[in-house]
Amino acid sequence: MDLFRVLRKKEDDLLARIVNYTILVSKTVEKLKELVEFLIKKEEKRKITSIFSEIDMLETEADEVRRKLTEEIAAGSFFSYLREDFLLLLETIDDIADSAKDASKILIESKLNEESILFLFHNSGGIRYVDFLLNTVRMLIKCLESLRKVPPKKLISLVRSVELSEEDADKMKTELMKSLYEKTKELSILDIISLKDFLNVVDNIADKAEDSSDIILRMVAKGYA
Repeated sequence: MDLFRVLRKKEDDLLARIVNYTILVSKTVEKLKELVEFLIKKEEKRKITSIFSEIDMLETEADEVRRKLTEEIAAGSFFSYLREDFLLLLETIDDIADSAKDASKILIESKLNEESILFLFHNSGGIRYVDFLLNTVRMLIKCLESLRKVPPKKLISLVRSVELSEEDADKMKTELMKSLYEKTKELSILDIISLKDFLNVVDNIADKAEDSSDIILRMVAKGYA
């Protein structure tokens, strides 16, 4: 019985570190939103580049934390039959940080015209879309924080909220894409292509958050709640 308690405590500690890791990942999305806000406000290039550097460092830090957690789970006696689910969960969450970094890189390297930036992010609600992506990741964090702390029914409801948020984000992306194509005669074609690429990459943030919640749902179905 004492051995069981020790193992349970180690698992709970590791789960808390996974939550902290996901919070670290969410900071890359927060910084992406900040970068977009700086672009809208026409901040000087030095400040915008500085934000990208922060995103890059956060992504690198998150990747290192994921690697350590992965090694610990793979080598230890943690989570027994759920080990593969946890390893997949870490990998999927890591994709969120990768997507935030890749999306911000597109904005930095594309040299977008001011008109194009204001059209997508201010006039068409692109900044609200990025905020929605961030909120989806925060909902995922709530799911992770609730593991082993709330009844399975409540946890399933939290997972469902992530899924619904991803669906709403997908609808917003569709509308933004449509608004871009309607501006082909007014905006630079290169800008439209770059912004289209941005939307496709940044959309992965919500997709991967939803994929992560699916893994949590599978874990609940296996009795981990």
